[in-house]
Amino acid sequence: MRWFIAGLLVWAGLVIQGGQFESETAVTFGQRIVFTLTAVTDELPTAVTLTIHPANQDAQTMPLHPQTLDDGRWQAQFALEPQVWGLSPFTTIDYEWTVAIDGREPIIVPRQTVTYQDDRFAWKKIEQPLGGTAVSIFWSGASDKPGRDAFAITQQTVATLQNILPLPAAALPIFLYPSTADLRAALRLNGHDWVAGHTDPALGVVLVTAVNDKTAAADLRAPLPHEIAHVWLYQAAGAQYETIPYWFREGLAVWLAGEQTVETTAVPLPLAELCRAEPPTNTETAAAQSGALVQFVDERYGRATLAALAKAFVAGADCDTAVSTALGVSLAELENAWLHNSQSPPTAVRFWQQNGVWLLLLVGGFLLMGLLLVRPGRGD
Repeated sequence: MRWFIAGLLVWAGLVIQGGQFESETAVTFGQRIVFTLTAVTDELPTAVTLTIHPANQDAQTMPLHPQTLDDGRWQAQFALEPQVWGLSPFTTIDYEWTVAIDGREPIIVPRQTVTYQDDRFAWKKIEQPLGGTAVSIFWSGASDKPGRDAFAITQQTVATLQNILPLPAAALPIFLYPSTADLRAALRLNGHDWVAGHTDPALGVVLVTAVNDKTAAADLRAPLPHEIAHVWLYQAAGAQYETIPYWFREGLAVWLAGEQTVETTAVPLPLAELCRAEPPTNTETAAAQSGALVQFVDERYGRATLAALAKAFVAGADCDTAVSTALGVSLAELENAWLHNSQSPPTAVRFWQQNGVWLLLLVGGFLLMGLLLVRPGRGD
């Protein structure tokens, strides 16, 4: 990434004469990002600062000491360590140089952007807006099928989410790694991990795996909507994300992924326990139950009510307040209605539901045989 301005620098109405500036970045994935400003000015600068603003982080400004080069130019340089900064793969970073020279207005070098790119793969890309969402899908390999499959799933997921929790403008970068090992390596190189098969939504990117083009659709059918839901909810809630009750934060993702099947033998967890922000101990049952509860709200109260519930949680409402405001019922009433709806019927009823048709056919067969065997007597 390079640009060059000679003699006259014009930016945002600021005119500076007598300077040549060259800015560049060098990215070594998992190790460092080096920012370099090389320049010739009429006088040596008294101060050079670099302001770095990674996505989802606060901006930081570093004062630097320019060094004089043999050819008469001067240079300022800063090496950013991704692990120290907690960068995730594919984080975008805005940066801006400021040069101070005695007796002059500060020179503001035009803002630039660099992406912390995982350069271990040759990425292919689909970039297409879906409503107000800028979707970018990256994958590697010879076939384009994983990208197409991912886009089709993303299109359906985004359409549902826009009806529940619309975002006026959102960026949704999605990366399909060829294996779980590759994905985990990318995260670990930068001080993150793949916890319980999921990435931190604060990273701002969706990271999933698609092993090959033949199984891509099946590989992505559940994980992709699940991860999109978490990133989407995080973008909508920001700092409030961690306070959203577990049952809605995880349940929305599970429901969109179609993973909400609850075993009939599983003992339902109290809704008061699922209303906490932290995950319950039995996460598998809790996740499935949460997804089923979100599905119940959608089916019983309607999509508009589910949207109102999401809006209340994003605004920071607690469980009781959000349910009461959006659904018009108490938390206990919601729990009782859901349990009644999901309660398994008695054994005899379940047996009849599952085998009633065959029993009727069997009884009908016996009756028919009886009619054929028992004929009316003939007169002499």
